[in-house]
Amino acid sequence: MMPVLSKLDSYSESELERLAHFSSAFSRYKMMLQQPMPQSFADQLRRRRHQAWMECAAAEFFERHSTEDICQSWSQTADEIVRLACDHLGQIHFSNFCLLALGKWGAEELNLSSDIDLILISNQEDEQAKVFLRELQGLLSHSTTCGFVFRTDFDLRPGGRMGPLVPTVDQFEDYYGNYGEAWERLAFVRMRPIWGSEQITQRLTTFAQKFSYRRHLDYTLMKDLQQLRQRIHSQHGHRSTPEQMDLKLGLGGIRDLELFVHTLQVIHGGKDLSMRQQRTSAALRELEKKELLPKDDIHFLNAHYWSLRHWENLVQIENDLQTHLLITQSPAFQSHQQQLETLKTDMHQCDHIVSSLLGRVSSQARSVPENLPEQIQWLRSLGFSQETVEAIWPNLINQTVFSRQKERDENDRQRFLYLFIEEISRYPETQNRSLSLLQDFLKSMRAKATFFSLFLNQESLVAQVARIFANSPYLAGLLISRPELLDSFVFRSQQSLNGDDPQEVLSHLSEKKLLSELINGFQFLNSLDLPALISRLTETADEITQSLLKTIDGGRENSLLITALGKWGGCELGLRSDLDFIFLLKHEPQEEDLKKARRFFFRLTETHQRGGSLYSIDLRLRPSGKGGLVVTSVDQLIEYLSTEATAWERQAYLRARVLHTPELSKKIHQACIQRPLRKDELQELERIRLELKKKSQQSETRFDLKYSAGGFVDIELALQACILKKQVLPQSTQTESLLRQFSTENSAWNELIEPYYFLRLIEQLQQALITSAEGTIEISSENFRSLATLLQINEDTLSEKIRSALNEALRLLNALDPRRQQ
Repeated sequence: MMPVLSKLDSYSESELERLAHFSSAFSRYKMMLQQPMPQSFADQLRRRRHQAWMECAAAEFFERHSTEDICQSWSQTADEIVRLACDHLGQIHFSNFCLLALGKWGAEELNLSSDIDLILISNQEDEQAKVFLRELQGLLSHSTTCGFVFRTDFDLRPGGRMGPLVPTVDQFEDYYGNYGEAWERLAFVRMRPIWGSEQITQRLTTFAQKFSYRRHLDYTLMKDLQQLRQRIHSQHGHRSTPEQMDLKLGLGGIRDLELFVHTLQVIHGGKDLSMRQQRTSAALRELEKKELLPKDDIHFLNAHYWSLRHWENLVQIENDLQTHLLITQSPAFQSHQQQLETLKTDMHQCDHIVSSLLGRVSSQARSVPENLPEQIQWLRSLGFSQETVEAIWPNLINQTVFSRQKERDENDRQRFLYLFIEEISRYPETQNRSLSLLQDFLKSMRAKATFFSLFLNQESLVAQVARIFANSPYLAGLLISRPELLDSFVFRSQQSLNGDDPQEVLSHLSEKKLLSELINGFQFLNSLDLPALISRLTETADEITQSLLKTIDGGRENSLLITALGKWGGCELGLRSDLDFIFLLKHEPQEEDLKKARRFFFRLTETHQRGGSLYSIDLRLRPSGKGGLVVTSVDQLIEYLSTEATAWERQAYLRARVLHTPELSKKIHQACIQRPLRKDELQELERIRLELKKKSQQSETRFDLKYSAGGFVDIELALQACILKKQVLPQSTQTESLLRQFSTENSAWNELIEPYYFLRLIEQLQQALITSAEGTIEISSENFRSLATLLQINEDTLSEKIRSALNEALRLLNALDPRRQQ
């Protein structure tokens, strides 16, 4: 039943004058109604609208009726006028169409200057329907000297602005059945047919209720709606200030309360049909009956909702404009300051209740300032240099998101920018470099909306990637080359491979390698746990090479045995490490074996994969040096090591590790130590040590952690020389284990563990910090400063610690190293 509002003639002249003084729109419409009845149908509609609007405005201003009755009356006026307009146009037969009202109009809660949300659905595609809808829009929205009837919004149709202007029933069901989002499920809670075929209406209503209300609880819905609330306040939070209140989009405002109520309806309405209410008060009454909320909260929310709607109507009455901002110091509201203070308190309470279901709005849920001067001021206030801002920011902010839902996803893009820039500003030493990396990253992402959604859905991801950009250009480069790795990075796991297509396998293995470096590198930056890093990177290399070998041989058990050497053999692979290895066979190599090996090398090193090749390889350690074969039999290798191999070759093969074949590894080690180390061989090893020392770039301003005296290679080679001299079978190929093995004879070997690991720690951090492999560290360089920051010490302390580690290692080696004792 339509509420009957007081007619204008029931108000005194002085009351109408007061209202006209408050509302220029009321004054303007009053003058129009005093003119003769217009001849055109369009102006007659405007006159009908203005008459009803003035009655609603007077009822609200003087509080003659409840705001709920006023909004219902105004909504039913809209129903009447739209139906008259549809009947007047008459180009289409209503039996083939259905006109749906949504939003506040659908709930019969239309405010006094709202647009009306509507969708026209056809039984089948009809070009005439588009003409009809455009004419209807013009009839309602076009403004003349007599004003307008209603602003119209058709963007809630399937696909939004990009969708068909008049979708068919099938298109409606297909779109929402396959692509409908959480906010659209909530929107259909207030869907109400206005005009058209009862048959189409029934079909659409049945579908919409199935779409909105699910029989089983959808656990993803709550997360989606929490993010929706965050997104709303991210975009509009800046509008609420001490001087003005955003009645609609402020915390605890109209949108918050509606979102809260509709969420509860959708959650419970799948099983309880009584929860399927279009109107807010009716829904709250059902929530009270079912005792789903405390009674006091229900009564508060209902009173608060209509209080907000009352103030919303008042601010819109002033000029008949669609505004929701209440200027608290406006002369029009000077006498209402106590009520406004109460309203502020009530909004805080409403926010508290809504947050209990939809989570608190993050204080960081903000977006980039709206105009360029404010953006530049914001960036400069965060410490970014003027040069960086001018060179990079225009490219970042002017990118447009690639999406079907531009407005929503552009909001996500801007919020992502805000959060990411806030995060990288926490690293002032590298923030300008990080902004440059962000530019490359977004370019590689091609502004796809799915990436921005992923960042905002995973709360910690922004901080994690910002930390990578700030601390590791190398790891950042991996993400830039393959942004799709983000998905696997979030869940710390890779999707399983389906099928055995060689190219798909190679792509899968490439992703596995990059993902391993990314995940383990990130954890290393946080924990500085070097043993964990080198162990996991080695395991990854083992798995990748074994899988690749299996693929090359068509899934059959391969006769080729990978024999890892160097850092790989010692289970100590680091970031950027290449692979030293040869192939072993239990029989004499055949041509087919050589072909398989060549295919393996090609697959391992080909660079057409995004992110580069799987690994770089180093074959210098094959038997007999460069002239030797990379594929040899076990017997040939054992014979060579036992009788012909030089001391440095035997040194190298002490780290040989035949993957998944430990008994062969032991045979190789036994062959290495079978012959005693002669004096001339020790002298040759000493000559090599001195050559490496000459190769070192160590100086007063530069550290060479690898080749300098006391560097980690010096430690490794001294240990290997000692094994050969003493002819002791190594219990492991790993440096730490070997140092502990020898410490049973001389505890000084154990003392080398700390400087060894410290030097390798610095070396691996250096690899993470730079974009190209570099073995030396320049004191006072930007990278050195970043190293110190990462270790949370000053540069002088870091310099002293590195120098101390090298000197301590050198002191110990001078006493332990058999090469130096010649």
